[in-house]
Amino acid sequence: MTVIPNLGDIVAVNAHPYFKEIYNVRIAGEPTNVLPLMVVVEIHEEVKTMYHEQTGELLTEKGKGKCKCVWFSLKTNSFSESWFHFDSIKIIKSRSADHLASSNLTEDSEEFREIRKKWKNKSVNFITSRLELKKVKETKAFEKDVDKLSSYSSLLSFVCPPLEVIEVK
Repeated sequence: MTVIPNLGDIVAVNAHPYFKEIYNVRIAGEPTNVLPLMVVVEIHEEVKTMYHEQTGELLTEKGKGKCKCVWFSLKTNSFSESWFHFDSIKIIKSRSADHLASSNLTEDSEEFREIRKKWKNKSVNFITSRLELKKVKETKAFEKDVDKLSSYSSLLSFVCPPLEVIEVK
């Protein structure tokens, strides 16, 4: 069954070693092949099933869809984004719905001015940073006297540096 993510959910492609609420996984292998944790920023869900008029080929299926995800990459030192089909990703951590409640605030309202005052020029971390910092790379070495020696190091390929809120709109 395909799970439809919500805005703000932290997701990963199905091949990622993390699972929902299980982050203490040691990662072995080539670190360049480890995939990032991503944040869902846009969702497109099909509302009806459609077929091609002439061929009868299935074009879209109700409930299927895709979402745009964003992640930070140290390789490019920037944020990247891409679209993923629902069945190609898994939810790692869900965001609460009320955390992202929409509001019709205007820049003249008192509530908006309070929000601007609270967040403007504040240092923040990207939502995936805490989980990305938990990634541990395991390297195994074999020596004559000891069967296996393992060394552990942080895997920081997708950890975003601290950010600063420069404007609230």
